[in-house]
Amino acid sequence: MNRKRILSVIGLLGLVLLLGACRITAEITRPVSQPALSTSWELVNEGRYVICENFDTRVWFSALAADPRNISQVRVQVRGANTDEFDFDRTIPARNLQFDANGRFTAELLLRPGQAPLAALDAADSSLRSSAIIIVPDPDDPAAQSGTTRVRFTVDTNAGASHSFGYYDIPVWGGCERP
Repeated sequence: MNRKRILSVIGLLGLVLLLGACRITAEITRPVSQPALSTSWELVNEGRYVICENFDTRVWFSALAADPRNISQVRVQVRGANTDEFDFDRTIPARNLQFDANGRFTAELLLRPGQAPLAALDAADSSLRSSAIIIVPDPDDPAAQSGTTRVRFTVDTNAGASHSFGYYDIPVWGGCERP
């Protein structure tokens, strides 16, 4: 009996020494990371993206997916920054997202003139394409900030997990003009 205990202890010590020589490395990756937001309008010389009340505005949200096949949809919540009520929610299914070769995906939301933050259409429903646009003051209707729209993006995965990316406050400007 004593000999069995000694052999057991020696065996356990050997196992501990063997495992002590091993190095275990775990890499933790987030399913969705590196979020970014942009719009089809940008303030000249400031580099700030805005919504223009008198033109269509495209809002793009992009992020990097560890495995793009696991993204099921992106939910968008839009509201006026000075109210606590959501003005609308929109769901963009994975089939309507743009994916690049690196796993970065982009969700696109189209806001019609005068509708921010009250209404929007899915970009997939429109035949219009974005163009490089900057805000230039119109002397008859000078550009000015008229409010702020708050947008929140939540990415849902096929496994049932949700990843929310805070609120983005986007200034709303009126009196915009194409260059």
